Amino acid sequence: MNIKMTQVHSINTGFFRLDGGAMFGVVPRVLWQNKHTPDDRNRILLATRVLLIIDRNRKMIVETGIGNWHDKKFIDRYGLQNPDFDFK
Repeated sequence: MNIKMTQVHSINTGFFRLDGGAMFGVVPRVLWQNKHTPDDRNRILLATRVLLIIDRNRKMIVETGIGNWHDKKFIDRYGLQNPDFDFK
């Protein structure tokens, strides 16, 4: 019997930054800052990822990225890295 398993691949499409205090809520900064070092604006680095799911004869993309249409102010505010990424 030949059973083909579903494969799930995580693809990193870039990075962005959000306020560490907002992300960790009531957790004190001293508990998270050593693992997620904030920048001078108190933002921590987060990844944008898409999922590639391969199931028998199907390939599916679950896209949860930020997009590539933002202006320079947005890119600076959120510290976008790789803001021009596009699946082409």
